[in-house]
Amino acid sequence: MHPLIRGLLAPLAWLLAGAALALPDAGPLEVQFRSVAVPMNSVPAFVQDKAGFLWVATARGLTRYDGYRLRPIELAREQTTQRSLGWVRALAAGADGRVWIGTETLGLVVYDPQADRVQALGSSAPQVGPHAPIRALAEDAEGDLWVGSVGQGLYRYRTAAGRFEPQLLQVGGQPEARVLALRVGAGGTVWAGHWQ
Repeated sequence: MHPLIRGLLAPLAWLLAGAALALPDAGPLEVQFRSVAVPMNSVPAFVQDKAGFLWVATARGLTRYDGYRLRPIELAREQTTQRSLGWVRALAAGADGRVWIGTETLGLVVYDPQADRVQALGSSAPQVGPHAPIRALAEDAEGDLWVGSVGQGLYRYRTAAGRFEPQLLQVGGQPEARVLALRVGAGGTVWAGHWQ
């Protein structure tokens, strides 16, 4: 099997196995695998959005799979060399249909399905929000986004207001600025995997 295909099928198999475990009364699960060549054999994240599209993050940008083909998702810029999102590290599907994208160099990016475009929200100014690299994303019940970065720690992005709020994460009384994984629990508790 081609390494590009193997790179996509392994995480997909885990996703389908998790879905089967989460739905024990659903009966037999029929799985059909398709050979899909992604732009790079490293797939750090993928997610399925509200419309059913599968988003595949790679070291060479972001693609969306509609069941038949891969479509590159890029910034609307004149020069072709500046359109790629670069290394995409984290993805989160929003309840409102948006897809949140954590990148290595651009910070936080969001795909708006209504406008069919991506917009960079990150900034290199720490007082505005976390700059790259963004390694973890999770949406809470209020529709706000939790953002984990390497170097600037944890932020909450208030989607309605469009602003970042830094969140103090401490381990053993010391601040931890390297957040690698995030999950929002059923009760609203935010779980963070970090370097320590």
